[in-house]
Amino acid sequence: MIKDNLTETITKLIEPIIIDNGLELVELELKQGGGHWQLKIFIDSEDGVKLVDCARISRLASTLLDVEDIIPHAYLLEVSSPGL
Repeated sequence: MIKDNLTETITKLIEPIIIDNGLELVELELKQGGGHWQLKIFIDSEDGVKLVDCARISRLASTLLDVEDIIPHAYLLEVSSPGL
């Protein structure tokens, strides 16, 4: 339940920066595994997603999440496209 609320809060926080960059948030996953937490953000667009798009969203999301400090533990951030 807490994880679901946190995922919803993160989504509301970062979706506007994704949209502002001409992309769409496809999915967001926050999960624990292998002894650490991982936040996965999947983005897409009609023209596809390039590495530079993933890097830009990763940088912007990371900065915003650091400033807001809403994730109460260390985590790895991964931004990618959903693939085929």
